[in-house]
Amino acid sequence: MEGLPKGEEVSEIECKSAEDIQSKLKDLLKTLITVGEIDKKDIVILGGHSMGNSSLGPEKRLKLGKWIIDSTKEPVKDPIRYHTYMKFKGCESPVVILIDYDQENPRWDKTGTLIAMSRARSLLYVFKKSW
Repeated sequence: MEGLPKGEEVSEIECKSAEDIQSKLKDLLKTLITVGEIDKKDIVILGGHSMGNSSLGPEKRLKLGKWIIDSTKEPVKDPIRYHTYMKFKGCESPVVILIDYDQENPRWDKTGTLIAMSRARSLLYVFKKSW
């Protein structure tokens, strides 16, 4: 479309359960970090709820393979940060992974979706709930 910035296509990933999200997220992180050589500090995971109420589970930290997903402010060596999209409002990251995206959920209304998706500078991955 004319006038829009050029960039990579948005990658949409259908997920059938919280476990499916975690499994596919682990695979994506492995690809981005080891194959794509993307630095962990350039990746952020955004959701519509606190990490404890997301598909990542009740922990403030989650280990997926050798990567730590962290939603605390405590220092952790090389974490991949998790935030709600509202808490990340006004921020950007080269790579954004949206989890638990559900068009039926009012939290993901047009404004919320726009806020979340506009945080990505280069790559955007959307993990869509299909359950």
